[in-house]
Amino acid sequence: MDPITPLRYPAHFPPTDPWKKFFIGVRGLGPDLSFFKDLHALQAARTDALMGAWGGGRRQELATYVSAVFARHMRWGSPYFLPEDSLEVILGGPRFSSIDTLGSVEAVNEIAEQLGIALPAASWNRETVLRNVVDSLTSAA
Repeated sequence: MDPITPLRYPAHFPPTDPWKKFFIGVRGLGPDLSFFKDLHALQAARTDALMGAWGGGRRQELATYVSAVFARHMRWGSPYFLPEDSLEVILGGPRFSSIDTLGSVEAVNEIAEQLGIALPAASWNRETVLRNVVDSLTSAA
């Protein structure tokens, strides 16, 4: 996969079937989770040169900061995220973890505290892309 490919979950994840939900994480019974390895490898292959996709200026500065915080808290392979990356994937981290959301909460809190910007909860909607969060931070700064 090309490193500029946006981070997205496959169509079968998260599962909607009650049995797949119940058996999530159980090989053979739950959904295939092997895509996490691919997401991690894709994101880890990114370099600083790709951050130019943010367009420079204050927007890119904020994107670089936010990306570094997410990478550290969620344990991604590199500190580089792109505008069309799914926030759900970023906050979910590079490995399956059904109940641990502490890292994502800590990351969001650190960003708000360091920037002095408390975005409304709707801004952190997991169904959005990182571009929307960074643009909200840029507007609020």
